[in-house]
Amino acid sequence: MLDAACAAAGFAPRAAVRTEQAPSALNLARAGLGITLLPGNVVPPAFDGVLGRPDPPVQRMLSAYTRVRPDPITAAFVQAICHDTMATPTHILSRLEPGR
Repeated sequence: MLDAACAAAGFAPRAAVRTEQAPSALNLARAGLGITLLPGNVVPPAFDGVLGRPDPPVQRMLSAYTRVRPDPITAAFVQAICHDTMATPTHILSRLEPGR
């Protein structure tokens, strides 16, 4: 996903480390290894580093699968995450958009 986003922006990143574990990527960036692209829900409210938002935004499609017809609780959960969930936590938004 990172490579595709960078290619769309016209460059290829030089990766020092690659990990599929978002919390590890955050810790490596905090240790000064470089920058990282990760979901906002991984960043804790007390994070003391610099935050930015890619422009254009990086988006990905998520899917939910079940083996059988979902029970009412599962269906409500899928409905909630599809329509009612904020993608960026408020503690991130408040740091990116002053006055909000």
